[in-house]
Amino acid sequence: MVRAAYNYQVSLKDPGAYAHNAKYVIQLLYDSITDLNGALPAAVRMDVGTIHREDGPHFNGASESFRHWDEDGEVSASCSRCHGTYGLAEFLVFGNDRTTEPMTDGMACINCHALDADMMPVYEAIWDTGSGVTFPSGAEVSLDNNSQLCMNCHSGRESGDSVVAGRFTNIHYYPAAAVFFGAEVRSGYEYPGKTYAGRNTFPAHPAALATCSGCHIRVDNGVKHQFTPALDLCNWCHTGTSFEDLSGLPAVYHDMLTVLGDQLHAAITSYAAANDMTAVHLDNHPYWSGTSTWDVKLAAAAFNYQIYLKEPAAYMHNGAYLGQLLYDAIVDLGGTPTVHRPGS
Repeated sequence: MVRAAYNYQVSLKDPGAYAHNAKYVIQLLYDSITDLNGALPAAVRMDVGTIHREDGPHFNGASESFRHWDEDGEVSASCSRCHGTYGLAEFLVFGNDRTTEPMTDGMACINCHALDADMMPVYEAIWDTGSGVTFPSGAEVSLDNNSQLCMNCHSGRESGDSVVAGRFTNIHYYPAAAVFFGAEVRSGYEYPGKTYAGRNTFPAHPAALATCSGCHIRVDNGVKHQFTPALDLCNWCHTGTSFEDLSGLPAVYHDMLTVLGDQLHAAITSYAAANDMTAVHLDNHPYWSGTSTWDVKLAAAAFNYQIYLKEPAAYMHNGAYLGQLLYDAIVDLGGTPTVHRPGS
């Protein structure tokens, strides 16, 4: 009670808190409510399901995505484009992609919204036909709309072209655009002699629901800047109570990738043990131990497995492509997948 009362007083005595540091005060009040709820009978608890402690992922200054550099005092040059307050805008407007940035509390509006007339032509050029985004493989692709902005940070940091023996190659987090474009940008390790799915055009969908912004920037779900698609729009054609169990290809690919992911992890472990190598998966960076012992086969399989782990919506963005990568990796290590290779 004393803690909750103190935090309530903090909120009352700074009438400008909404401007000075609204996120911090919201967190204090939210945590006070949940703490009190733990001591109250269920009948009188406040329903916190209707409120949010954190902002959406791009603006959640309390998350590891923005707090990772606290001990360093600045966001490193190699990370600032996507993890600095103004990093993406610096890159888009000035071509500046390798500067450190001050500590951040989430991305600023200017990264996606032109704030003055001088900036508008630059942003419009990004969306125009032919103004593509370069992926780690060197491939340049375009969606010819404001989804280009999303692609700059969801392209991954490595491609299958980067895989070599003796080290783990990490594609990085949420490489949604890399998986979406598939073989067109060679995001995964593609095995010689195999063919792979290109970009997912969502052929049965209207054009407005076939791009990043079309699905993730929705004003009709009431939370435009949460970037969460509206399930009720999917339910126009797909039955299901979650994205993972939507009827048709979403559920098929979700279940298939789950099976292949588990089987690839087992194949990696077995192959390493049979060939005097070490491959122990870790939940956090550096993700694997024993990488200096790896041959190219093991490095390639671990790279494709990392895509599976770090792109949780791959079943929606391009399940066929990731399924092919996982399937071929299992076979290359001597395993036998229990599901069919997509497209075969």
